[in-house]
Amino acid sequence: MDVTFSTTFAKSLRFSQRQPALGLQLELQIGDLTRLDDGQDPFWTLKSQYTDQSAQQLFKDIQQQLARR
Repeated sequence: MDVTFSTTFAKSLRFSQRQPALGLQLELQIGDLTRLDDGQDPFWTLKSQYTDQSAQQLFKDIQQQLARR
């Protein structure tokens, strides 16, 4: 499996090479990855200030995306 930090590149790899490729979101590119298990981490509040979603919804969305992979 190929792992990349670009979801577009991951889709391209899946199509061209016909093999699994995982495109990681920004949340997985930088910082302390333990925040992915902690909905109370300050990261989610900070990120929600720059989106139209609440911190709880952002955390829930990431959890769902990770479960699909």
